[in-house]
Amino acid sequence: MKKTLIALAVAASAVVSCSATAALGNWEENTQGGTVSINGTITVVNSPVWMVATGTGFSGFSSVASDMTDNKEISLQVPESIPVLEIKTKGAYTVAEYSKGVMPSIVFTGGDDVAIVKTWNQDGTLSFSAPVYVDGQIAGTAKFDKAMVGGMMYGDPESGDTGIKLVVSDNYNDPLSLYAGLVGGNRQASSVDVTEGFLSQLGMSDLMDDAKGKLDASYSNWADHQWIQSLTPASAADKFKIEGMRKSATCMGFGLSTTSTVDLTFTDALTKTTNWSVPLKVTVQYN
Repeated sequence: MKKTLIALAVAASAVVSCSATAALGNWEENTQGGTVSINGTITVVNSPVWMVATGTGFSGFSSVASDMTDNKEISLQVPESIPVLEIKTKGAYTVAEYSKGVMPSIVFTGGDDVAIVKTWNQDGTLSFSAPVYVDGQIAGTAKFDKAMVGGMMYGDPESGDTGIKLVVSDNYNDPLSLYAGLVGGNRQASSVDVTEGFLSQLGMSDLMDDAKGKLDASYSNWADHQWIQSLTPASAADKFKIEGMRKSATCMGFGLSTTSTVDLTFTDALTKTTNWSVPLKVTVQYN
């Protein structure tokens, strides 16, 4: 399965330094001058740092023509969890660090580089379609149903001994907000319990445990603060204040679970053994 990943480019506060030592060189007779180089160093503070992993793909679907309708259509049950994308913070960061840093959003396309349109289901899962390829050419359409995505944030409270849980959503449809392009928005993002359940079904329990483990304390009790909506560096200060949160780590996962299905519809009837593929491209951008 083809994957696209744009490398992290962090724009943050910079410190400019240079040497204060400057002098003339040796005196020489009848020379023609030379080049004086002015040099310095710019130190970029990479905070927060984002870690990204894309799935390796899956090639375990195997079918026979008798399973098809008119040799054109077939419905496949996903046999195991298939991760597509994971993103997490390298550490837990303060509101000041989120405010001066960058946040990842995602462009989700098929092999034709056309943006994939997502349809949200009532249970919080999503459906989408992408081109299916045979011998490098588009040969039909693949419809994915009950795919799962979830973004979580875990935080240290300003006071007390109860950790904070939040679902990362894009309620305001801000293309520059945290995990925009994949996480749900108004009436689409699921509850904390459902979102954590999605990530568990995708085989990403360790992703959530990793985020919790980055906090300053280990919490036995957690408060469900519902959603943190359309988080951007510019809005971080206000949103952290509302939640009473002084530090947080976050993670996001997207993929297919064993409850997901893939419906293939080929343009022409298949008359021979055929290898097919559906590239899903996830391009991570930093805003």
